[in-house]
Formats: sequence, C-alpha cells, structure tokens
Amino acid sequence: MPIYEYRCMYCDHLFENLQNWNEDPPQCPQCGFEVERILSPPSLRFKGTGFHNNDYTRTGPKTR
Repeated sequence: MPIYEYRCMYCDHLFENLQNWNEDPPQCPQCGFEVERILSPPSLRFKGTGFHNNDYTRTGPKTR
C-alpha cells in the first residue's frame, strides 16, 4: 500500500498516511477537520552504471 501526504485545510497540518488508493481520505489527527491529498514526486533511485554509459558509444552511431 502506498503512503500518501495530506494537508489539513483548517490548521495547515502536514502528515502522511499509509492507505489503499480507494479508501476515503482520513481526518486531520490534530483538529479532526477535512484534509486534501498533496501530489508529490515519487522517489526514484537508479542503480548500476546507467543506460547512458551502456547504450551510447563515444564513436557515434554505427552505420549498417
């Protein structure tokens, strides 16, 4: 299950919640008011040498 970030529309409190995508949004843990989901970029980690070093040569494209 993903972790979503929420912001309270009343007290501006930020918090995270682990929940299924089709569940209703939670209430603010500080004041109990409605919250809105914050869209944030996912965290990505590229491991290894990478496609740039492996797929591209220094001499340029090969001709057929």
